Amino acid sequence: MRSVSEVHRLLSAAAAFVVGLLGGSDALLKALVTLMVLDFVLGFGLAWRRRDLSSQVMADALWRKLSVFVAVAVAHAVDQMAAIGARNLTVGYLGIKEALSCLEHIRTMGVAVPTWLVGRLRGALDEGSLKGEHAEGGAVDAEQR
Repeated sequence: MRSVSEVHRLLSAAAAFVVGLLGGSDALLKALVTLMVLDFVLGFGLAWRRRDLSSQVMADALWRKLSVFVAVAVAHAVDQMAAIGARNLTVGYLGIKEALSCLEHIRTMGVAVPTWLVGRLRGALDEGSLKGEHAEGGAVDAEQR
């Protein structure tokens, strides 16, 4: 059986590897992770409140959250090759989407959400500077496939 210190070393090495794949631990990534956790917790709370918990819905949500990290890792890899700022733009774009989802959950719970904040966040997504634009223009979203 392995000692606690060996397990700690292995977990630390794994965490360092994952953080490296994501381009390092900076304020942008920490904000994205915070928003992702809040979105998941708020979504769980809403489902609990509605008595509508589903293991399949939760599993799907967790896979989507994992996919966010994969998207960040891909953008970081692109930056390693082309240095175009893809990682920070991707983290910003996904962070805004998570923030909007959190605000929608909060609104559904009956808490007033500033419309100006929602409007500014949506406006930032609509600007070309925060969209993941491709050759034809516009963001490639799962809903568009």
